[in-house]
Amino acid sequence: MIDANTGKEARANAAIAALWPLVDELADAGGNTGSPRDKAGSEDAFLSGLCFAARQDISRTPSLEKELPFVHVWLPLAEVAMGLLPQAAVAPTVIGQMVASLTERLCALGADALQQILHDRRGVGASVIAVLAPEKDPPAAKCEIYDRLIEELRQTHLAELLDRFPVLRRLIPFTIAVWIRNLRELLGRLEADRTAISQNFRIPEDATLSGIQFAVGDTHNGGRSVVLLEFSWRGRQTKLVYKPRNLALEAAFQDLLGDPRANIGLSPLPWLIIWCAEDYGYMEFVGGAPCDNEDVLQAFYRNAGRLAALLHVLGYTDGHHENLVARYSHLYVIDAETLLTPIEKPALRRPRPADSLGAAKTAWSLFDSTVARTELFPAWTSLLPACDAVDTSAFGIEPQEWPRQFPGWHSINTDNMARSVMIGGLVRTQSLPVTSNRKNPFFRYRKLFMAGFRAQCQSIIDNKPVWLGDDGLLQAFNGCKGRAVLRATRIYAALAQRQLTAEALRSEQSQADVLYPLERLFAPLADHQDVSRLCDSEKLQMRQQDIPVFTHTVSQTALNLPEGQRINDYFEASGLTACRERIEALSSEGIEREIETIDGLVSAKALRVAQKGDCCENSVQPITNPAVRPLSEIMHRSDGWIGFDLAPDGIRFCYQPLGMSLVSGTLGLAVYFAATGRPEACHVAESLAEPLLRLAETGTPAERLRWWRDLPIGLRGSGGQLVALASLHRLGLMTERIPHAMQQLVAVLNQALLEDRPWDVWSGYAGLLGPLLQVNSEAAHTHAEIVACRLADWASREAETAPFGFANGALGVLAALGQFAHVSGDANIRALVQSLLQRSTKAFWRVGPRAGSGWSCGIAGHIITCLCLRHDQEWRANADSAIQRGLIGLAFLPNQSANIHSGTAGVEMACTSSAQITGNLQCPSDSQKYCDPRHLGLFTGLAGIGFARIRNEQSNAARDLIISAGLLPATGH
Repeated sequence: MIDANTGKEARANAAIAALWPLVDELADAGGNTGSPRDKAGSEDAFLSGLCFAARQDISRTPSLEKELPFVHVWLPLAEVAMGLLPQAAVAPTVIGQMVASLTERLCALGADALQQILHDRRGVGASVIAVLAPEKDPPAAKCEIYDRLIEELRQTHLAELLDRFPVLRRLIPFTIAVWIRNLRELLGRLEADRTAISQNFRIPEDATLSGIQFAVGDTHNGGRSVVLLEFSWRGRQTKLVYKPRNLALEAAFQDLLGDPRANIGLSPLPWLIIWCAEDYGYMEFVGGAPCDNEDVLQAFYRNAGRLAALLHVLGYTDGHHENLVARYSHLYVIDAETLLTPIEKPALRRPRPADSLGAAKTAWSLFDSTVARTELFPAWTSLLPACDAVDTSAFGIEPQEWPRQFPGWHSINTDNMARSVMIGGLVRTQSLPVTSNRKNPFFRYRKLFMAGFRAQCQSIIDNKPVWLGDDGLLQAFNGCKGRAVLRATRIYAALAQRQLTAEALRSEQSQADVLYPLERLFAPLADHQDVSRLCDSEKLQMRQQDIPVFTHTVSQTALNLPEGQRINDYFEASGLTACRERIEALSSEGIEREIETIDGLVSAKALRVAQKGDCCENSVQPITNPAVRPLSEIMHRSDGWIGFDLAPDGIRFCYQPLGMSLVSGTLGLAVYFAATGRPEACHVAESLAEPLLRLAETGTPAERLRWWRDLPIGLRGSGGQLVALASLHRLGLMTERIPHAMQQLVAVLNQALLEDRPWDVWSGYAGLLGPLLQVNSEAAHTHAEIVACRLADWASREAETAPFGFANGALGVLAALGQFAHVSGDANIRALVQSLLQRSTKAFWRVGPRAGSGWSCGIAGHIITCLCLRHDQEWRANADSAIQRGLIGLAFLPNQSANIHSGTAGVEMACTSSAQITGNLQCPSDSQKYCDPRHLGLFTGLAGIGFARIRNEQSNAARDLIISAGLLPATGH
């Protein structure tokens, strides 16, 4: 028996040794381009060798800190793969951390595919029970099916997994090979750099590497990521940050912080030590430590204001909480790779309506030239899968943990294993100077912060030659490379998750389908060749399971691709040029504008606190004359203005420039002003609608196509803007121009831009169908039919499980399909509407009223849906009965706000439309309206409150369009 075991071990070692030459070959990205793979033989040999060596018994409970799905498949492979590392003097704990990290990556790679196999093994009934009724005592759950599956996979070298999901035949060996190559690279660099590390960071050359933490951040450039290293010697420990990228830019920034010329008249700011080689480097580790008394807290915010001023003039754009660390009285930037961000060309920017019209200055361009561009200050971000709105900015985030949902597993690694939504929290945020049991003090100390910001800016103004001279401070950045952020990381992250679903792993074509949206997002740009190169680079990086990253040389306008190529003149201005221009233009007046922006951002966050019911300095005020405030705002500002816009979740608010939005921007205000009938207000309304009309009349087809591409297609985006034009037409403004303009806008919409869209009124198909039906053109009718068919397909499959409500739920879809069935006479859609009407009405009264009386998801929205259906004689009786029931229900439900979206204004408009269309008495509503005076928008504030009060024939017709997303015909039909 001993001899047999010895022979088995020798054969396993021989199998591992044979894999050494394959590591570098498989880790080479050149073979992962999507063309016919020449590496198939090497991949199979590599994977077979690992599986052969890994056929050994392991514990039922592997000693890992995390519970990982199907860990018994991947842990043996990870343990064997460590044999491909050089036998360096590494502590056993470090080996364990390496094994755990690779195991975690492999578990994430194959979890969905293996869960599909387990689902098939245990049968549909057992799988349903596992999802709906998990075991109360998971440790006691049966493991017979799970164990049998694991054993078969190990004995057959993962045959079933690889046969059913061929993409894993490429990804598994590639992931392991890349991991081994990167570890060899890291350990080799550490050995070669011991003297430099000792000299710069005071870590003795004989110190032991005692800890290693991988994947501190996203992976880039072939699976590489930031690594946190821990060294021990003579009872002492210290940490060091390894970054596998060029750190010259970050080193220049830290040197600038320590340069006395950057702080003339001020005390020096602390800096971090960085040692860089050509393609990597090491950074001093700094841990968070809260301020322990009032004086230290005051000093922190003065210093933080100074640092924010430097980051602003240096063009920093990535100020979320993970990139800054508060330690006592100072704030440190630990990731500065987006310094000196270049200026994008207008054609590449996110949607800003006036850019397409050649305007030199717009609200958005002005906003992006302010401190808001640093992303250091309060702003809401929607986190999936629950779409929780949280503030992740360095100064806006809360220090305490907040509950959030994230995907996980229950009954893990048992027969009842199933995916689940877990509730957890974030660790204490280190960008704030307080402990987790306190609230964010930024609002309280904002005056000290602004004083520090003002002092640092004034120092720069007084010493511009020191910054801008031939041997000035900025010269240290010349030639450095920074990161160019082309898309939000969350876009790449969402696609990366889809790449690992069981369906996407079935073929390389399925992988390509997942990545196809990358092409569509860039489709309308002028230079198709550059777009193609850029998309190819993104796809190549994502095929390697990397988050795509691009760089730029701060003194040039070219975009550098990871493959050693570049796209010349990609940017309008280089990062260094833009920085020089900011410093040259810096003035006392400019400082005060930045202070005003900071104050507005902070005040916006404080308003959110007030809405939650907490104590706040910003209380809501009664509104007596809604037209006065917004009209005076607009008549005195010609360059756009800053205000509140509705967040993507449709409930919370963002502080930003108001764009051409019906919901909360200029077009909604235009509709309101036109409805007042006041000559000066109508004149302003025409000027607010002019940019969209010019886009329709004189813009190029490419510019109009970009308008469709960059906006949501529902009420919040292009559909809402079409509704605004139709409403202005009903209000008697620009009656000769608007119909033609709407036809021109719809003419460029193509079927490709209607793919993979949401279904709701607020952002999706249901919010576009009504506007298309308002346009008298063949193209509009064709696209309306496409949209209706896709809505019908969705409704037949998912309407029963969708949320209720008009704006974000199934009722809006029902209203849209009902209107289309009436206009088109389509028998199939009519039959679908008939079944949905009875089912949804019953379900709404079982669930819907819990959401309240509001338009967006309450009874008022249900009334609007029924009004959209009652024009059909067969549906009228059911619709009228539901409307009557809704009016009665409104009397028993209070409103918590005043706006259209979720408050009394929306209820009042729904009741008024109902009264005029059906002849019913209008439901009484609260005549005293409350709203924060900074809310200017139609659905979000003052304009909507005023609009709900106006009573005349023309405004009633416009009101029906607005409140129904274009689905209600004119009043009196």
